[in-house]
Amino acid sequence: MARLVMVPIAGKQIARRSPETARMIKFLGGPYAPAASWQHHLATLRELLDGFAALGLPDGVAAGHAYLDLVKETLD
Repeated sequence: MARLVMVPIAGKQIARRSPETARMIKFLGGPYAPAASWQHHLATLRELLDGFAALGLPDGVAAGHAYLDLVKETLD
């Protein structure tokens, strides 16, 4: 569950174009891809969120997706 809570932090790193984004995604269980685009990082976070659905926290997953939608709107 702690990793689910950290998804918005990773989203914030994407929005800030932080060089630490790839490390955070790796920490959350995704692949380490330091040269990936923000779109790729965002897609990876969405996949990770979908994997957290097994925790039985649909509201948390939905909130995470809503936050990532805001990140995408900010960067588009």
